[in-house]
Amino acid sequence: MKDHLKTYDRNKKMNFILIIVIAGFHCMQAAFILFTRALKKIKPSTRR
Repeated sequence: MKDHLKTYDRNKKMNFILIIVIAGFHCMQAAFILFTRALKKIKPSTRR
């Protein structure tokens, strides 16, 4: 029973890490989009 609880706890931790990674990725994507939009407003003529 203890082993089962240990694996369950580890799975919970893995899910938590996965959620943090996914949330962080989405936040980075949103920030990147906002950043590029701001740059376009500042310099609309420049194109990379």
